[in-house]
Amino acid sequence: MTIPLRRLHIFTWLSFAIVLPVLWWSAIQAIPDPVWQELIRSPLPLALPVIVKSKQNDQWAINFRSDSMNTRCQVEVLLKKPLTSPNSTLVIYSPTMPPFEVGKLSTRGLYRFEIVCTMLLQTNVVVALEDKITQNQIIQTSF
Repeated sequence: MTIPLRRLHIFTWLSFAIVLPVLWWSAIQAIPDPVWQELIRSPLPLALPVIVKSKQNDQWAINFRSDSMNTRCQVEVLLKKPLTSPNSTLVIYSPTMPPFEVGKLSTRGLYRFEIVCTMLLQTNVVVALEDKITQNQIIQTSF
């Protein structure tokens, strides 16, 4: 190795010793912070312990639940298959009360909604899943 080649060699290694840690530090600083994603759907409320009424078939299951003293009530809907309508609303019809829109259902899965306990204790309650855009009833069942 000649003297000019040795000088070039040591200059290259010294420049690597300075430049590489700087590049390494800047690469670590360029890593983005973790992305915090918010849920599209809010978390489900806890299921109440007593199932008062229940109906199911191969596409859905509907349970009316309450606590032991009937102070809190909820309707639980389990969609086993995807719906044919993207905009579906769960509606409860009662003979003595006006129609009560409980909530929206979109994809298959479990949904729980708080309801008024007087609806739960009545007879001839009809639960319907309606498409508000086309004004069609997708599901209708009576309890």
